[in-house]
Amino acid sequence: MKSTFTKVLLLSVLYLGCSKSDSKDGGTKTTTPTDGTTNTVVYTTLKQANTDIVIGASINLGFLTNSAFLSLVPTQYNSITAENNMKVRFLQPSEGRFSFDTVKALLTFAKANNIRIHGHNLVWHKSNPAWIAAYETGTAQPALFDTLLKRHITEVVKYYSTQFEADGMTPIVKSWDVVNEAIYDSGNIRNAKNIDASNGDDQGSIWRRNIGKDDIKKAFTYARMAAEQNHNPNLKLFYNDYNIEKLAVKRDSIYKLLMDLKTYSYNGKPIIDGIGIQMHLDYNADESLIKAAIVKMASTGLLVHISEMDVKLADQPATVYIPNPVQLGLQDSLYKHVPMLYRKYVPAAQRFGITTWSVGDKDSGTTFNYSPQTQKNSATLYDLNYAKKAAWNYFFDGLFLNPLSTL
Repeated sequence: MKSTFTKVLLLSVLYLGCSKSDSKDGGTKTTTPTDGTTNTVVYTTLKQANTDIVIGASINLGFLTNSAFLSLVPTQYNSITAENNMKVRFLQPSEGRFSFDTVKALLTFAKANNIRIHGHNLVWHKSNPAWIAAYETGTAQPALFDTLLKRHITEVVKYYSTQFEADGMTPIVKSWDVVNEAIYDSGNIRNAKNIDASNGDDQGSIWRRNIGKDDIKKAFTYARMAAEQNHNPNLKLFYNDYNIEKLAVKRDSIYKLLMDLKTYSYNGKPIIDGIGIQMHLDYNADESLIKAAIVKMASTGLLVHISEMDVKLADQPATVYIPNPVQLGLQDSLYKHVPMLYRKYVPAAQRFGITTWSVGDKDSGTTFNYSPQTQKNSATLYDLNYAKKAAWNYFFDGLFLNPLSTL
Protein backbone atom coordinates (compact mmCIF):
# COMPACT_ATOMS: atom_id res chain seq x y z
CA MET A 1 0.00 0.00 0.00
CA LYS A 2 1.31 3.43 -0.92
CA SER A 3 2.02 5.79 1.92
CA THR A 4 -0.27 8.77 2.22
CA PHE A 5 1.53 12.08 2.08
CA THR A 6 0.16 15.17 3.73
CA LYS A 7 1.90 18.42 3.08
CA VAL A 8 1.50 20.78 5.96
CA LEU A 9 1.66 24.49 5.27
CA LEU A 10 2.87 26.42 8.28
CA LEU A 11 1.25 29.81 8.67
CA SER A 12 2.61 32.40 6.26
CA VAL A 13 4.13 35.43 7.86
CA LEU A 14 3.10 38.94 6.92
CA TYR A 15 6.06 40.88 5.63
CA LEU A 16 5.51 43.84 7.89
CA GLY A 17 7.02 43.05 11.25
CA CYS A 18 8.64 39.87 9.95
CA SER A 19 12.06 39.09 11.36
CA LYS A 20 14.56 36.34 10.77
CA SER A 21 13.38 34.48 13.87
CA ASP A 22 9.67 34.35 13.05
CA SER A 23 9.87 33.14 9.44
CA LYS A 24 8.77 29.54 8.94
CA ASP A 25 11.99 28.46 7.19
CA GLY A 26 10.70 25.43 5.32
CA GLY A 27 7.98 22.84 5.60
CA THR A 28 7.13 19.39 6.89
CA LYS A 29 6.01 16.19 5.24
CA THR A 30 4.22 13.50 7.21
CA THR A 31 3.98 9.86 6.17
CA THR A 32 1.78 7.21 7.74
CA PRO A 33 3.13 3.72 7.00
CA THR A 34 0.90 0.65 7.14
CA ASP A 35 2.04 -0.12 10.69
CA GLY A 36 0.17 2.94 11.91
CA THR A 37 3.21 4.93 12.99
CA THR A 38 3.67 8.52 11.92
CA ASN A 39 6.91 9.88 10.52
CA THR A 40 7.45 13.59 10.11
CA VAL A 41 10.36 15.02 8.16
CA VAL A 42 11.24 18.70 8.31
CA TYR A 43 12.67 20.33 5.17
CA THR A 44 14.60 23.54 5.68
CA THR A 45 16.59 24.17 2.48
CA LEU A 46 15.65 25.02 -1.08
CA LYS A 47 17.36 21.97 -2.54
CA GLN A 48 15.30 19.76 -0.19
CA ALA A 49 12.00 21.38 -1.14
CA ASN A 50 11.48 19.30 -4.27
CA THR A 51 13.92 16.58 -5.24
CA ASP A 52 12.58 16.63 -8.81
CA ILE A 53 13.92 20.15 -9.35
CA VAL A 54 17.56 21.20 -9.18
CA ILE A 55 17.90 24.62 -7.54
CA GLY A 56 20.75 26.87 -8.58
CA ALA A 57 22.18 30.34 -8.10
CA SER A 58 24.54 32.49 -10.11
CA ILE A 59 27.88 33.13 -8.45
CA ASN A 60 29.92 36.31 -8.39
CA LEU A 61 33.39 34.84 -7.87
CA GLY A 62 34.41 37.81 -5.75
CA PHE A 63 32.14 36.51 -2.99
CA LEU A 64 33.88 33.14 -2.65
CA THR A 65 35.82 34.73 0.21
CA ASN A 66 32.67 35.81 2.08
CA SER A 67 32.10 33.37 4.95
CA ALA A 68 28.31 33.80 5.08
CA PHE A 69 28.08 33.30 1.32
CA LEU A 70 30.34 30.23 1.42
CA SER A 71 28.31 28.52 4.12
CA LEU A 72 24.92 29.34 2.61
CA VAL A 73 25.40 28.26 -1.02
CA PRO A 74 26.17 24.54 -0.53
CA THR A 75 23.38 24.29 2.03
CA GLN A 76 20.69 25.70 -0.22
CA TYR A 77 21.74 24.95 -3.81
CA ASN A 78 22.87 22.00 -5.93
CA SER A 79 23.75 23.97 -9.08
CA ILE A 80 25.77 27.12 -9.70
CA THR A 81 26.41 29.39 -12.68
CA ALA A 82 29.36 31.78 -13.00
CA GLU A 83 27.88 35.21 -13.64
CA ASN A 84 30.76 36.48 -15.78
CA ASN A 85 34.00 34.54 -15.56
CA MET A 86 33.21 31.87 -18.14
CA LYS A 87 32.44 34.38 -20.90
CA VAL A 88 34.73 34.93 -23.88
CA ARG A 89 36.59 38.01 -22.63
CA PHE A 90 37.58 36.21 -19.44
CA LEU A 91 38.50 32.83 -20.92
CA GLN A 92 40.31 34.14 -24.04
CA PRO A 93 41.49 37.66 -23.18
CA SER A 94 43.98 37.68 -26.04
CA GLU A 95 43.86 35.69 -29.24
CA GLY A 96 44.71 32.05 -28.75
CA ARG A 97 45.62 32.52 -25.07
CA PHE A 98 43.07 30.77 -22.91
CA SER A 99 42.95 31.67 -19.24
CA PHE A 100 41.10 29.15 -17.09
CA ASP A 101 42.77 30.00 -13.79
CA THR A 102 40.19 32.61 -12.74
CA VAL A 103 37.49 29.94 -12.63
CA LYS A 104 39.50 27.34 -10.70
CA ALA A 105 38.17 28.58 -7.36
CA LEU A 106 34.64 27.94 -8.58
CA LEU A 107 35.52 24.43 -9.74
CA THR A 108 37.18 23.65 -6.42
CA PHE A 109 34.17 24.95 -4.50
CA ALA A 110 31.71 22.96 -6.63
CA LYS A 111 33.76 19.78 -6.40
CA ALA A 112 34.09 20.01 -2.62
CA ASN A 113 30.35 20.48 -2.19
CA ASN A 114 29.03 18.13 -4.90
CA ILE A 115 27.40 20.96 -6.85
CA ARG A 116 26.94 20.91 -10.62
CA ILE A 117 28.14 23.82 -12.76
CA HIS A 118 26.15 25.32 -15.62
CA GLY A 119 28.49 27.06 -18.09
CA HIS A 120 27.56 30.60 -19.09
CA ASN A 121 28.25 31.35 -21.95
CA LEU A 122 30.11 30.38 -25.12
CA VAL A 123 28.77 32.92 -27.64
CA TRP A 124 27.25 36.34 -26.97
CA HIS A 125 27.07 39.60 -28.87
CA LYS A 126 28.49 41.29 -25.75
CA SER A 127 31.45 40.65 -23.45
CA ASN A 128 33.83 39.96 -26.32
CA PRO A 129 37.49 41.01 -25.98
CA ALA A 130 38.71 43.94 -28.07
CA TRP A 131 40.90 41.73 -30.25
CA ILE A 132 37.82 40.12 -31.83
CA ALA A 133 36.29 43.47 -32.78
CA ALA A 134 39.65 44.59 -34.19
CA TYR A 135 39.32 42.03 -36.97
CA GLU A 136 36.14 43.59 -38.31
CA THR A 137 36.71 45.66 -41.45
CA GLY A 138 33.19 46.41 -42.64
CA THR A 139 33.30 43.57 -45.13
CA ALA A 140 32.07 40.18 -43.99
CA GLN A 141 34.84 37.69 -43.31
CA PRO A 142 33.04 34.36 -42.92
CA ALA A 143 36.10 32.10 -42.99
CA LEU A 144 38.04 34.11 -40.40
CA PHE A 145 35.18 34.53 -37.94
CA ASP A 146 34.13 30.92 -38.37
CA THR A 147 37.65 29.93 -37.35
CA LEU A 148 37.52 32.22 -34.30
CA LEU A 149 34.12 30.86 -33.28
CA LYS A 150 35.10 27.22 -33.67
CA ARG A 151 38.42 27.62 -31.87
CA HIS A 152 36.91 29.28 -28.82
CA ILE A 153 34.05 26.81 -28.44
CA THR A 154 36.27 23.80 -29.07
CA GLU A 155 38.97 24.78 -26.59
CA VAL A 156 36.56 25.76 -23.82
CA VAL A 157 34.37 22.68 -24.10
CA LYS A 158 37.49 20.50 -24.34
CA TYR A 159 38.98 21.96 -21.17
CA TYR A 160 35.84 21.71 -19.07
CA SER A 161 35.16 18.19 -20.32
CA THR A 162 38.33 17.19 -18.45
CA GLN A 163 37.50 18.90 -15.14
CA PHE A 164 35.93 16.19 -13.03
CA GLU A 165 33.89 15.65 -9.91
CA ALA A 166 35.43 13.90 -6.91
CA ASP A 167 35.09 10.54 -8.71
CA GLY A 168 37.72 11.67 -11.24
CA MET A 169 35.50 10.58 -14.14
CA THR A 170 32.36 12.73 -14.38
CA PRO A 171 32.69 16.27 -15.82
CA ILE A 172 31.60 18.84 -13.25
CA VAL A 173 30.33 21.27 -15.91
CA LYS A 174 27.09 19.58 -16.94
CA SER A 175 25.76 22.11 -19.43
CA TRP A 176 26.42 25.29 -21.40
CA ASP A 177 24.51 28.28 -22.63
CA VAL A 178 25.99 27.92 -26.10
CA VAL A 179 24.36 31.03 -27.57
CA ASN A 180 23.09 33.84 -25.38
CA GLU A 181 20.56 36.54 -26.29
CA ALA A 182 20.80 36.37 -30.09
CA ILE A 183 17.33 37.82 -30.68
CA TYR A 184 16.10 41.38 -30.24
CA ASP A 185 12.85 42.12 -28.42
CA SER A 186 11.38 42.77 -31.88
CA GLY A 187 11.90 39.12 -32.77
CA ASN A 188 14.65 39.91 -35.29
CA ILE A 189 18.02 38.20 -35.00
CA ARG A 190 20.87 40.52 -34.01
CA ASN A 191 23.03 41.38 -37.01
CA ALA A 192 24.13 44.86 -38.15
CA LYS A 193 26.27 47.03 -35.91
CA ASN A 194 24.01 48.88 -33.49
CA ILE A 195 25.89 51.05 -31.00
CA ASP A 196 24.11 51.86 -27.75
CA ALA A 197 24.72 55.57 -27.21
CA SER A 198 24.45 55.20 -23.44
CA ASN A 199 27.41 52.84 -23.04
CA GLY A 200 29.04 52.32 -26.45
CA ASP A 201 28.14 48.63 -26.58
CA ASP A 202 27.33 47.02 -29.90
CA GLN A 203 23.83 45.56 -29.67
CA GLY A 204 24.25 43.84 -33.02
CA SER A 205 26.12 40.56 -33.48
CA ILE A 206 29.67 40.54 -34.81
CA TRP A 207 29.24 36.81 -35.38
CA ARG A 208 26.09 37.01 -37.51
CA ARG A 209 27.25 39.86 -39.73
CA ASN A 210 30.55 38.12 -40.48
CA ILE A 211 29.67 34.42 -40.52
CA GLY A 212 26.16 34.80 -41.88
CA LYS A 213 22.82 33.16 -41.14
CA ASP A 214 24.34 29.84 -40.06
CA ASP A 215 26.29 31.31 -37.13
CA ILE A 216 23.96 29.96 -34.43
CA LYS A 217 23.72 26.51 -35.97
CA LYS A 218 27.50 26.40 -36.32
CA ALA A 219 28.01 27.38 -32.68
CA PHE A 220 25.82 24.52 -31.48
CA THR A 221 27.41 22.09 -33.93
CA TYR A 222 30.91 22.99 -32.75
CA ALA A 223 29.86 22.60 -29.11
CA ARG A 224 28.37 19.17 -29.73
CA MET A 225 31.38 18.15 -31.80
CA ALA A 226 33.78 19.16 -29.02
CA ALA A 227 31.73 17.31 -26.41
CA GLU A 228 31.67 14.12 -28.48
CA GLN A 229 35.36 14.29 -29.32
CA ASN A 230 36.23 14.74 -25.65
CA HIS A 231 34.14 11.85 -24.33
CA ASN A 232 31.45 14.06 -22.84
CA PRO A 233 28.26 12.63 -24.38
CA ASN A 234 25.96 13.87 -21.61
CA LEU A 235 26.80 17.57 -21.94
CA LYS A 236 23.57 19.57 -22.28
CA LEU A 237 23.54 22.50 -24.71
CA PHE A 238 21.16 25.45 -24.26
CA TYR A 239 19.97 28.58 -26.01
CA ASN A 240 19.39 31.32 -23.39
CA ASP A 241 17.44 34.59 -23.65
CA TYR A 242 15.47 37.24 -21.75
CA ASN A 243 11.97 38.73 -22.07
CA ILE A 244 10.56 35.42 -23.31
CA GLU A 245 7.85 35.90 -20.68
CA LYS A 246 7.14 39.51 -21.68
CA LEU A 247 6.98 39.67 -25.47
CA ALA A 248 5.00 37.27 -27.65
CA VAL A 249 6.83 38.30 -30.84
CA LYS A 250 10.19 37.48 -29.29
CA ARG A 251 8.85 34.25 -27.80
CA ASP A 252 7.56 33.11 -31.19
CA SER A 253 10.86 33.95 -32.89
CA ILE A 254 12.80 31.95 -30.29
CA TYR A 255 10.39 29.04 -30.69
CA LYS A 256 11.04 28.99 -34.45
CA LEU A 257 14.80 29.10 -33.87
CA LEU A 258 14.62 26.20 -31.43
CA MET A 259 12.48 24.06 -33.70
CA ASP A 260 14.92 24.69 -36.55
CA LEU A 261 17.95 23.79 -34.41
CA LYS A 262 16.20 20.58 -33.36
CA THR A 263 16.41 19.34 -36.95
CA TYR A 264 20.23 19.24 -36.88
CA SER A 265 22.50 16.66 -35.32
CA TYR A 266 26.15 15.72 -35.08
CA ASN A 267 27.21 12.10 -34.96
CA GLY A 268 23.56 11.15 -34.53
CA LYS A 269 23.02 13.41 -31.51
CA PRO A 270 20.88 16.61 -31.56
CA ILE A 271 22.94 19.78 -31.40
CA ILE A 272 20.57 21.43 -28.91
CA ASP A 273 19.15 20.07 -25.66
CA GLY A 274 17.39 22.94 -23.97
CA ILE A 275 16.08 26.47 -23.63
CA GLY A 276 17.00 28.91 -20.87
CA ILE A 277 14.21 31.29 -19.88
CA GLN A 278 16.07 33.97 -17.94
CA MET A 279 13.03 35.26 -16.02
CA HIS A 280 14.30 38.66 -14.87
CA LEU A 281 10.98 39.94 -13.55
CA ASP A 282 9.58 43.19 -12.28
CA TYR A 283 7.42 42.89 -9.17
CA ASN A 284 4.25 43.54 -11.20
CA ALA A 285 4.96 41.03 -14.00
CA ASP A 286 1.93 39.48 -15.69
CA GLU A 287 1.64 35.86 -14.52
CA SER A 288 -0.47 34.91 -17.55
CA LEU A 289 2.46 35.84 -19.80
CA ILE A 290 4.85 33.84 -17.63
CA LYS A 291 2.56 30.85 -18.01
CA ALA A 292 2.40 31.37 -21.79
CA ALA A 293 6.20 31.43 -22.00
CA ILE A 294 6.66 28.27 -19.94
CA VAL A 295 3.98 26.40 -21.89
CA LYS A 296 5.39 27.51 -25.26
CA MET A 297 8.97 26.57 -24.42
CA ALA A 298 7.91 23.23 -22.93
CA SER A 299 6.07 22.47 -26.18
CA THR A 300 9.44 22.31 -27.97
CA GLY A 301 10.15 19.05 -26.17
CA LEU A 302 13.50 20.47 -25.02
CA LEU A 303 14.79 20.75 -21.48
CA VAL A 304 13.52 23.94 -19.84
CA HIS A 305 15.79 25.90 -17.51
CA ILE A 306 14.58 28.97 -15.64
CA SER A 307 18.09 30.28 -15.79
CA GLU A 308 18.39 33.76 -14.22
CA MET A 309 15.38 34.42 -12.03
CA ASP A 310 15.08 37.50 -9.88
CA VAL A 311 12.18 39.82 -9.06
CA LYS A 312 12.97 43.53 -8.89
CA LEU A 313 11.04 46.09 -6.91
CA ALA A 314 10.51 49.51 -8.45
CA ASP A 315 13.67 51.60 -8.74
CA GLN A 316 14.47 53.32 -5.48
CA PRO A 317 17.08 55.90 -4.45
CA ALA A 318 20.54 54.35 -4.29
CA THR A 319 21.10 55.39 -0.68
CA VAL A 320 17.70 54.46 0.73
CA TYR A 321 15.73 51.23 0.88
CA ILE A 322 12.05 51.82 1.53
CA PRO A 323 10.00 48.61 1.95
CA ASN A 324 6.69 48.92 0.12
CA PRO A 325 4.17 46.32 1.35
CA VAL A 326 2.25 46.24 -1.93
CA GLN A 327 5.35 45.68 -4.04
CA LEU A 328 6.72 43.12 -1.58
CA GLY A 329 3.45 41.19 -1.65
CA LEU A 330 3.52 41.00 -5.45
CA GLN A 331 7.18 39.97 -5.35
CA ASP A 332 6.37 37.19 -2.88
CA SER A 333 3.56 35.98 -5.12
CA LEU A 334 5.86 35.73 -8.13
CA TYR A 335 8.49 33.84 -6.18
CA LYS A 336 5.80 31.34 -5.22
CA HIS A 337 3.92 31.06 -8.49
CA VAL A 338 6.82 30.82 -10.96
CA PRO A 339 8.06 27.48 -9.56
CA MET A 340 4.47 26.28 -9.35
CA LEU A 341 3.90 27.15 -13.02
CA TYR A 342 7.16 25.44 -13.91
CA ARG A 343 6.14 22.26 -12.09
CA LYS A 344 2.62 22.31 -13.51
CA TYR A 345 3.45 22.89 -17.17
CA VAL A 346 6.92 21.44 -17.69
CA PRO A 347 6.93 17.62 -17.73
CA ALA A 348 9.30 16.14 -15.16
CA ALA A 349 11.62 14.76 -17.84
CA GLN A 350 12.09 18.28 -19.28
CA ARG A 351 12.87 20.08 -16.01
CA PHE A 352 16.51 21.11 -15.96
CA GLY A 353 16.04 23.29 -12.90
CA ILE A 354 15.48 26.80 -11.59
CA THR A 355 18.44 29.14 -11.10
CA THR A 356 18.13 32.44 -9.26
CA TRP A 357 20.34 35.28 -10.46
CA SER A 358 22.64 36.08 -7.54
CA VAL A 359 22.32 34.63 -4.07
CA GLY A 360 21.43 37.70 -2.04
CA ASP A 361 21.03 41.45 -2.29
CA LYS A 362 24.67 41.87 -1.25
CA ASP A 363 26.03 40.17 -4.39
CA SER A 364 23.21 41.15 -6.75
CA GLY A 365 24.01 43.43 -9.67
CA THR A 366 20.87 45.39 -8.80
CA THR A 367 22.50 46.30 -5.49
CA PHE A 368 26.24 45.95 -5.05
CA ASN A 369 27.30 48.85 -7.30
CA TYR A 370 25.85 51.39 -4.88
CA SER A 371 27.77 53.06 -2.08
CA PRO A 372 26.83 53.04 0.69
CA GLN A 373 25.31 49.69 -0.17
CA THR A 374 21.56 49.33 0.23
CA GLN A 375 19.10 46.69 -0.86
CA LYS A 376 18.07 48.96 -3.74
CA ASN A 377 15.73 46.77 -5.86
CA SER A 378 15.76 43.98 -3.27
CA ALA A 379 15.45 41.41 -6.06
CA THR A 380 16.75 38.27 -4.34
CA LEU A 381 15.86 35.84 -1.54
CA TYR A 382 18.45 37.02 1.02
CA ASP A 383 19.24 40.39 2.54
CA LEU A 384 22.59 42.17 2.83
CA ASN A 385 23.63 39.83 5.67
CA TYR A 386 22.43 36.68 3.86
CA ALA A 387 19.47 36.25 6.19
CA LYS A 388 16.34 34.86 4.54
CA LYS A 389 13.76 37.40 3.46
CA ALA A 390 10.03 36.67 3.40
CA ALA A 391 10.36 35.92 -0.32
CA TRP A 392 12.46 32.85 0.54
CA ASN A 393 9.48 31.23 2.23
CA TYR A 394 7.25 31.87 -0.77
CA PHE A 395 9.84 30.42 -3.14
CA PHE A 396 10.16 27.36 -0.91
CA ASP A 397 6.37 26.96 -0.91
CA GLY A 398 6.30 27.23 -4.69
CA LEU A 399 8.67 24.28 -4.87
CA PHE A 400 7.17 22.29 -2.00
CA LEU A 401 3.38 22.68 -2.05
CA ASN A 402 1.00 21.31 -4.67
CA PRO A 403 0.61 23.84 -7.52
CA LEU A 404 -2.52 25.96 -7.20
CA SER A 405 -5.41 24.82 -9.40
CA THR A 406 -5.98 28.43 -10.46
CA LEU A 407 -2.58 28.76 -12.15
